[in-house]
Amino acid sequence: MKRAKNKILISLFLLSITGQAFAMGSKIPQMANLRTTLSTLGKAPASTDSIPTTSNQLPALLSLLPILLNPTPLSIVSSLPTLINLIPTLINLLPSSTSQLPTLITKLPTSTSKLPTVITKATTSTRPITSVADPTRPEPPSAITPTNGGAYIDQIKTIAADSTCANYSWKNRGKAPVGYISGVALSYARSLCRLKTNSTLSQTMSAASSGNATKDAIAHYQSIFAALPISVTTAGQEPLRALYTLGMGLGMRESSGSYCEGWDKSAGSNRSSSAAEAGAFQTSYDSIASSPELSKLYAEYKASPENCLQDVFKQGASCGSTSILGSGAGAEYQAFNKSCPAFATEYAMTMLRIQRGHYGPINRKEAEVVPACNQMLKIVQDLINNDPYACQDII
Repeated sequence: MKRAKNKILISLFLLSITGQAFAMGSKIPQMANLRTTLSTLGKAPASTDSIPTTSNQLPALLSLLPILLNPTPLSIVSSLPTLINLIPTLINLLPSSTSQLPTLITKLPTSTSKLPTVITKATTSTRPITSVADPTRPEPPSAITPTNGGAYIDQIKTIAADSTCANYSWKNRGKAPVGYISGVALSYARSLCRLKTNSTLSQTMSAASSGNATKDAIAHYQSIFAALPISVTTAGQEPLRALYTLGMGLGMRESSGSYCEGWDKSAGSNRSSSAAEAGAFQTSYDSIASSPELSKLYAEYKASPENCLQDVFKQGASCGSTSILGSGAGAEYQAFNKSCPAFATEYAMTMLRIQRGHYGPINRKEAEVVPACNQMLKIVQDLINNDPYACQDII
């Protein structure tokens, strides 16, 4: 009785494959993987005395492979006698209980659309398999998946290096080091990502113009931004981009974009280490009391020096003075500011919003606001906004 049931099942299996081949014809190259189905069945003999039978029928089994690799209705019909003759061999290979039948047979596809999926799951072939799309499964986002933790960083570096901003000749400074343009662009991207999390630091940097031109560099330069135009009257990404466009000009004026620039020798050495300037934006440690956010930012970068982007900023940089003035906390700040340019950038951008008087070039409006750099940062902004994975790479 059990043998009769098995015979019916295997007959149905063969008829199912034959019928579906007629229906699909040469449009289902996945049928090539049916050879694995035969192999799978051959590895589950009901008893050891069936093995000689399998060996004797092996040539017949192998003769079917060319047909299964390139199935057509005509080839399937011509192979039916061979298929029928193999039924006893296949029955001998089946287990005695239908509950132990291979999943492929006990769960035959109910429609032709499911056949490729079943075959693909059964294969153990080393040949490449073309995946079959599942119409019920949503498509993944069309985003570039970050690789080695740097795909988006590399993309932003390319945007910056290939931009008109990178080729701009700054007044009395010339062309910026490529690493400076790329580094500031990446720092801007990081600040954008902070804004997406509504961090207190990002809220300070992206606030609307305060109207207080004495303290806020955005208010001090508001008429210049209006000419671009960049709107700075509403909090958000526009004031943040205006800030970084201005900040890029500040760094060029202060140090020609050199992240490792030391203290200003022209100001003399008869002062404390806390008053000594350092880094691309020539900020000193005596500014840290201007906002609690500055000391938080300092602690954040000291705990995560891998985020300093020094390898980016150093490209093309040339430092005229790298010495440190004095000792103590001020000297430590000078050293860190020069070694961690991403920190120096975000720190300076924050200072521009709350204490712009710290920077002479800002007070005298000598820091240039270059439209091409605003346009380059807008491209970076669009990348961050349109790609949900970008901030995972940048923060």
